[in-house]
Amino acid sequence: MKPSKLLKLVKSELGEFTERLGFEYYVEGFRRQLDTSILQMFRFGMDHYDKSFFWVLCALDSTAVSPDAQGKTWLYGEYLKPNLTWDRNHTQWNCADEETARQSLRFLRTAIQPVIVPWMEAHSTATQLADCIRSPARGLWLATLYLYDRNFKKVKEALFLHRKELMARPAWVTTERFASELAENEALMLKAESLEGQSP
Repeated sequence: MKPSKLLKLVKSELGEFTERLGFEYYVEGFRRQLDTSILQMFRFGMDHYDKSFFWVLCALDSTAVSPDAQGKTWLYGEYLKPNLTWDRNHTQWNCADEETARQSLRFLRTAIQPVIVPWMEAHSTATQLADCIRSPARGLWLATLYLYDRNFKKVKEALFLHRKELMARPAWVTTERFASELAENEALMLKAESLEGQSP
């Protein structure tokens, strides 16, 4: 099945239901912008090796980190398996033909309220997103997300671990990146300290 055909079926089978939950259809699936900075996505794509399967991904971005977030990329996501459990790797939903694809999507529709909505509710704030990412290498993301929620303790912890990671000079830290990220780390720390000092 072609990706364009799959997405037409996604829209016809799930569009009305997801719109009632505040999602809008877009080229990758469905998205919903929250006033907490979080962009929630419910995305679909074809299996890279076998076009008779597709994957379902619930993903998150944040306008705090990506001011122009539109749903083309994400900071964190989990794939929903056909047995309605979560996985960090691609999962396979059957779409060998149109009827099989519709059956998969109709089954998926029954899982939106009991499975997908609770996942979205548990991943609805900048702090919840940051807690999922955790990696010190992504310390600038983490600090920015925690700072959005004015979670100053976690901002400082994230920046400390990020700085420690930079100083260890792992392979991903080029000389240029070291200087750039160290400067941003210091700027975020100053901003956090300034905002914390203004807090009642």
